[in-house]
Amino acid sequence: MVYNDMALKGVKFSEEHKNKLRLSKLGGIGNSKGKHWKLSEEAKQKISERQTGSKRSKETKLKISLASKGKKKSKEHKNSLRLATLKRIKEEGFGFQKGHKSYLTEDSRKKISDANKGDKAYNWIIDRSLKSYPVNWTNTLKRSIRERDRYTCQLCSKQQEEKIFDIHHIDYNKNNCNPNNLITLCRSCHMKTNGSRNKWVEYFTNKKYL
Repeated sequence: MVYNDMALKGVKFSEEHKNKLRLSKLGGIGNSKGKHWKLSEEAKQKISERQTGSKRSKETKLKISLASKGKKKSKEHKNSLRLATLKRIKEEGFGFQKGHKSYLTEDSRKKISDANKGDKAYNWIIDRSLKSYPVNWTNTLKRSIRERDRYTCQLCSKQQEEKIFDIHHIDYNKNNCNPNNLITLCRSCHMKTNGSRNKWVEYFTNKKYL
């Protein structure tokens, strides 16, 4: 039986029927048992060529996310995704995340570093960043603060070993080198204090030395 466009107008197809029509156009094979469909190699190639270089809209990404929510991937599927990601890293040189660690290529790290240097940094403050330290900011002063704090980071309690700990200005004023305004921090904890400065000022102002 032949249907024309007028005859089909207003007709609603089931999802199963839509899949059959889609697969017939792509060259797919299979049936609806268990709602599993198999695609021929030719069909896979057509889909791959069609999607290469295309960008999904936010709406499409949201639909895919909602459709995938709650579904569990098989070990084979997870492994195929992992291999595809590794292939892209090798070919395109981009990074991926595993747990809480980020694995980046050297090229990607350099690009990120260059994009966040100097006035490109998110916490760049021109007056503060360009100001030099006063004459009384000496190695002797810094060593005395470390000794006072027993060579212990006043945030994480780590003991100084090979790497010398930093001396942090509690009020972020480089000219205020009063010992009461200085505190010992390891490099990692010192980096943390670059953000949420008001919070850290209050924290270290009320803190007792370890």
